[in-house]
Amino acid sequence: MIQNLEAKNTKALYRRAHCYKLKHQYALAVSDLELVCQIDTKNPVAKKELIELKSKLHEEKQTKIKEVASAPLSEPTEITSSPPKAKPAKQTKMLDKDTVEKAAAQASQEASNAALQSIPKTAAGFEKDLKQLKKETGILY
Repeated sequence: MIQNLEAKNTKALYRRAHCYKLKHQYALAVSDLELVCQIDTKNPVAKKELIELKSKLHEEKQTKIKEVASAPLSEPTEITSSPPKAKPAKQTKMLDKDTVEKAAAQASQEASNAALQSIPKTAAGFEKDLKQLKKETGILY
């Protein structure tokens, strides 16, 4: 919504009031239209809108009063459920430096072995892999 308006810009005030009207914010629209009517006393459109919105605002207030008056009072209810239990915090294992180094070395060795197994050891192995790749992709090299 337009926040920073010049105080005497009736066109901007009227447009903001129209936006408030569309959003059913009648109190804000009425205040803007009252400013427009104070600045431009001969504006018949603003006067007509102001009268219309004041009646809508009055109806809205009456409807809210009726809704509050007709709403049944609820009985206080007891809370019977127990509060949720807090989960115990997860504890981390403390590992010494040697254990961490051994795990890192083992992971590196396993990764190296896996990489070396996928590489052909001979030219014949390379040619075999190339033929297999041609069959799978259908690309001729």
